[in-house]
Amino acid sequence: MKKNFKKYLCFILVVIMISSGSISAFASISESSTMTENGYSWSLVEQTKDSQKYEIINLKTGDIEYLIQEEKDGEVVYTSISPDNEVFTIKDENGYISVRNSDNRIVQMVIDPDATEKQIEEIIELEGLVRGSGDYGDWMTYTIYDDTSIVSSLVGVIAGVLASIAHLSLLNSTLIGIATAIAAEFLPVVYYKLDRNIRYSFDGLTLQEQYVTTFYRVSNYTDEIGTVTSDIVTRIMK
Repeated sequence: MKKNFKKYLCFILVVIMISSGSISAFASISESSTMTENGYSWSLVEQTKDSQKYEIINLKTGDIEYLIQEEKDGEVVYTSISPDNEVFTIKDENGYISVRNSDNRIVQMVIDPDATEKQIEEIIELEGLVRGSGDYGDWMTYTIYDDTSIVSSLVGVIAGVLASIAHLSLLNSTLIGIATAIAAEFLPVVYYKLDRNIRYSFDGLTLQEQYVTTFYRVSNYTDEIGTVTSDIVTRIMK
């Protein structure tokens, strides 16, 4: 994240019809024992009910790092371990995605580009829920253009930051391809377009949301690196 958080470049609100089955989830790395992308080998070496541990090998240098993804108190936390055993933790902290080193010092922060509940409530009041089918109204899309600095050459740190931005519940092959491309190309900054798709139940008790995130190499949001789509999650309204 840049030292000074920049203003969002664009706030676009459109009401669109999306079928729940129209966006298919990508295959997770857990479905394959090993995959190779952009000069890096990824292997799932440990798995429990709430965590996965990946071994990442730089095929050019032979350096080995690890990335642990685990769920703690309903939040996904990533732990990256460098070849020289430096530990980095990537997690959400009160609306910001933080990267902390072994000394618990923040070395990177990325603003979480979610719309606030107040903004969403204003959107609902403005647009209304006059269309829709089943238990939910139409999908609405809240779009943000932003960027993040790449402050670490560790693929695990890069993947953890990107997955946190994209709200992925599980790493997948597309995200790994994006992270390894960034590392292989030594990109100092990555630009991304994040679509937050939201729809509310007609009884007002729950909402469903899904994120579609596209990462780019160039500041005018061209030269796409790849796109990832999160699962559809149902949340109880507070």
